Amino acid sequence: MVIKRNPDALEDIEMPDSSVSSEEESASSISNAEESSIRSSSTSTHLDQSSIRSGSSVNLDHSSLQSGTASLLDVGAFTATSVTQHYSTQVGSAPQNAAPGTKEADDMFNLARHYQSATGPANRNTKTTAFTAQGFFAPSETFDVDQSVNFMDHNRANYTPPPPRLSTARSRFQRNRGSTVRGSSFASFVSVFLSGRTGVGSAGSGDTGTGVERSEEEEDKPSIWPRLGAWFVILLSFGLAAAFLALSVPHLSKRSFSNGPSDEEEARKRHQAIHGAVLASGLTHPRDLDNYNASQFYALQWLTETDPAKLEADDPGLPKRYALATFYYSNHPEIASDHSKGTLRRLSSGWEHQANWMTRSDICHWYGIICETVNQHNKDVVHWNMTANNLKGSIPSEIVALSNLVSLDLSSNSLSGTLPTVIYAMPFLKDLMLSDNALNGTISDEIGFFYPAETIDLSKNELQGSLPASINRGAVNLRLLNVADNDLKGTLPDITRLTKLSHLLLNENKFEGQFPVSLTSISSIVQINMENNMLTGSLPPEIKELSNLEILALGHNSFNGAIPDVLGELHNLTEIRLQKNLLEHKLPVSLGKLSKLKTLMLDSNKLIGSIPDKWMDMVELEALILHKNALTGSIASDMGRLVHLQDLWLNKNHITGTLPSQLGLLTDLVTLYLEHNDKLEGPVPTELGNLNALEALRMAKTALTGVVPEEVCRLKMKFELVFVSASCNSLRCICCDKCS
Repeated sequence: MVIKRNPDALEDIEMPDSSVSSEEESASSISNAEESSIRSSSTSTHLDQSSIRSGSSVNLDHSSLQSGTASLLDVGAFTATSVTQHYSTQVGSAPQNAAPGTKEADDMFNLARHYQSATGPANRNTKTTAFTAQGFFAPSETFDVDQSVNFMDHNRANYTPPPPRLSTARSRFQRNRGSTVRGSSFASFVSVFLSGRTGVGSAGSGDTGTGVERSEEEEDKPSIWPRLGAWFVILLSFGLAAAFLALSVPHLSKRSFSNGPSDEEEARKRHQAIHGAVLASGLTHPRDLDNYNASQFYALQWLTETDPAKLEADDPGLPKRYALATFYYSNHPEIASDHSKGTLRRLSSGWEHQANWMTRSDICHWYGIICETVNQHNKDVVHWNMTANNLKGSIPSEIVALSNLVSLDLSSNSLSGTLPTVIYAMPFLKDLMLSDNALNGTISDEIGFFYPAETIDLSKNELQGSLPASINRGAVNLRLLNVADNDLKGTLPDITRLTKLSHLLLNENKFEGQFPVSLTSISSIVQINMENNMLTGSLPPEIKELSNLEILALGHNSFNGAIPDVLGELHNLTEIRLQKNLLEHKLPVSLGKLSKLKTLMLDSNKLIGSIPDKWMDMVELEALILHKNALTGSIASDMGRLVHLQDLWLNKNHITGTLPSQLGLLTDLVTLYLEHNDKLEGPVPTELGNLNALEALRMAKTALTGVVPEEVCRLKMKFELVFVSASCNSLRCICCDKCS
C-alpha cells in the first residue's frame, strides 16, 4: 500500500530509516507473478462501503492478503473507525486499545506502511481513493492510497486519536495564516527541492483535492529548477546570516551580557571618576581637560577609554600614568585624535625609542623610566632619561606628579615651549638636565625654591631675561649651574650662598658688568666659564681665593688690564682661556708655576714682551695659543721640553730670531703657525722632518730663507702633513700648497 500525499500538501511523509529500509526489502521480495496473482484471483473478497461505514469489524489475515483473496482496489472513500491488526508475523496480535502516541499505535502505522510497499509498484497506477483515517492520521490530512485496508478493530468511541504524526504545510498555513513557518516545515521544503523531485501528486488547475496520481516516470524525473531554487535559498540564508553576524558581533563584543548597567553607563561613570581624580590631584586646570587641543584632554581620554591597563580612579599610580601620558601627547599631537578614537597608531617617524610607552605595561617598564624602591615598600619613578630621542613638543606641568623623581634628563632633543615653574617645587629632584633643546621664555624666580637641586643644566636653549637673583636664596645645594648658549642678559647676581657650587657656566650669553668679586668667596668652584659675553673691567686679584679652580674661561669679552700674577698661585689650573679681550702688558712669568696647565689661550689681546723662559716648565702643556698680539723676542730653545705640545700658534706677532732645531723634539705637534712674523729669519731646520704628527705648517710672510728641507716635504707623502705655506720669494718650496 503506497500512501501518497494530497496535492494540497507541501511536506513529504517522514519515516525512520529502518522503516524505509524494511519497505524496500519487502517490495523486492514480491515477484511480479505474485502481484499478477493478486489481481487475477477469482476468490477476491469485496468490501462494500456500507459495511465499513457502519463500523463493523473486518478481519483480514496475512495469508488472505498474500494469496490475493482480498481485493480492495475498488473500495471508495471511507472512514475507518475501528480496526484490528492480525498481522501476527510482523508484530503479533495488536492490542485492542492502543493509546495514541504509544509504541503500539506507532506499530499500527508502520504496518500499514509495510503493506503499502508489499503491494509493489504494479498497483501504483490504479485508480486511487481518498482515505481519511480519522483518529489515526490527522483529521485534516488527506492521502491518496492504492489499496486501503482497515486494520483497526476498535470501536471508534473507545479510540483516542494520537497527535498528528504528519502535518500538511499548506493546510497548516491555511489554519495559521500569517504565522511563521516552523523550522521542520522549512527543512522538509528544502529536502524536497534538494531531491530534485516533487514526490507528490500534482493537480492541474482547478484541482479540488482528489487529484490524479503521477506516473512513476514523472515522479522519478529530476527537476533542475527546484534544486537551483533550494541552493539559492540556502546561499541567501547563509549570506543574510553572515551579514547579521558581521554587524552584530562587534556590537555584542562591546556590550556587557550581565544584568548590570550598560557599557555606556559604565564608561560614563569611569570617565567621571578618573576626571574627578585628576582634578582632585591638582595637576591640571579644568579648562585643559575640556580643551580638545590640549594634551591633557587626550591623556584623560586615553586613561578612561583606551589604556589597556584600565587603572581605577583610586589607584595610586594613576596620577603618574596620567602625567606621562600627557607628556606623550604633548610630543605627539598628530596622533592624539587616533587615541581618542580608541586606536593606537605606531609612528613611522618620531621618537627614536618608545618601548612599552602607552601599553599595558607598568610605567616602570616604559623606555627611559627607571624605578627604585622608595620608603622601603613601593617602587616609584626615580630617574627619567630620554636624551637624544628626537623628542618634539613641550614639557607639561603634570610631570610634577612624579613626586619621587630624582633626575630628569631630556637633553639633546627638540623640546620647545616654556619650562613649567612647578618643576622647581619637586621635593626630591636633584638633577634637571634639559640642555640642547629649543626651550624659550624666562627662568622663573621660583628657581629660588629649588632647594634639592644639585645640577641645573639649561644650556643651548632660547631662554631670555636675566638670571634671577633668587637663585642665591634657596638653591644652596647647587653644584652645577649651566645656562650657557642662551639669550640671557643683565648683570650677574650675587651667588655667595651657593657654597657647594663647583661648575658655573654662563658662556654664550649677553651678560654685562664686571667679574663678580663675590664669586671668589666660593672656594669649591672648579670651573668658571663666562666666554662670549659682554663683561668688562679687570680681573680682580681676589681670584686667587679660588684655590680649587681648574678651568678659567673668560675669553671673548672686554676685560682689560694685565693678567693677574696671582693666577700662578692657582696650582690646580689646567685651562686658562683669556683670548679675544683687551688685556695688555707683559706675559706673567708666574704662570710658569702651573705644572698642571694643559691649555693656555691668550690670543687676540694687546700683550707685549717675550715668552718667559719659565714657561718652559709647564711640561704638561698641550696648547700654547699666543697669536694676534705684539709679542717680541725669539723662540726659546727650551721649547723642546714641551713634549706634549700639540698646537703652537705664534703667528701675527713680532717674533724675531731663528727657528730652534729643538722644535724637532715636539713629536706630538699637530699645528705649527709661524706666519706673519716678518722678523723671523734663517733656514728651516731639517729636524722638523721628525714631526710625523704634523698636519699644518704655516711659514708665509716671514723672512725664512733657503729651501724647505726634503725631510719636511716627505711628511706630505708618508705622514699627516696636508698643508704647507711659505714665502716663496725668499724660501724655495717644492711641496708648498700656498706661496706668498
